[in-house]
Amino acid sequence: MNNPAIKYAERAGIKTAMGKCAIYDCIIEHGNNDDGDSLGAIFNRTWDKEKGGVKSAATEQYWIRSFLNMRLDDFDNPREPINIEHHTFWHDMSVQRVYAMITLLNEYNMDLDGPIHIKTKDHDKTIP
Repeated sequence: MNNPAIKYAERAGIKTAMGKCAIYDCIIEHGNNDDGDSLGAIFNRTWDKEKGGVKSAATEQYWIRSFLNMRLDDFDNPREPINIEHHTFWHDMSVQRVYAMITLLNEYNMDLDGPIHIKTKDHDKTIP
């Protein structure tokens, strides 16, 4: 299998649809390069206790929350100068998706069972 998002999920012990969704969304937005704003960098910061990450994945839900928090931090504090220009776009579009995933996480919908109601400032939809 040549799917980098799934490889990251396996490294973190992620098995749920929610966790895979969070990682897929991140790789689509941030890419899989070696820069400081990539999926790999955010993934590594999630594990780095000194940077506010987790020491171990006590539960998958806890790890996903930490990962999404690291991603929100990256939106606010891009590590690469070229990505600073994306800051406004990220806040206009991408932050909403991360908050929608956090809402699903808070609802314990780890398998993304439907119906799923997504409500953001730009969307109010129910997915059957």
